[in-house]
Amino acid sequence: MGAARDYITKEYGRPCETVEAVVPLVAAAAAAVVLPNNPNRLAWTIWNLGAGVAQIGPSSAVGALFGSNVAGAGGMIGVTVREDGELPSRQLWGYSLAGTTLYILQTVAL
Repeated sequence: MGAARDYITKEYGRPCETVEAVVPLVAAAAAAVVLPNNPNRLAWTIWNLGAGVAQIGPSSAVGALFGSNVAGAGGMIGVTVREDGELPSRQLWGYSLAGTTLYILQTVAL
């Protein structure tokens, strides 16, 4: 194992893996599930790869006026269980008026 993996194992007290996902958000479509519920997910970080702004949140009500904004062209947001409680394990929804693509890294306990 590398130093980063050793640190993560020590930080969370158990072995973990990093899981990648690429999620397209269709322009002006209804909110879509970006991450399903996973009680073993300890953290996630999302980068917005497209030009359009994305809104994300733990509810299907996320939309143009509700949710945490992730700026286009590299905007980023992340959560961890240490700072945000159970939020990383919950289902996450996304929306983009202009459409965009999200790149997601998750830390998941094995």
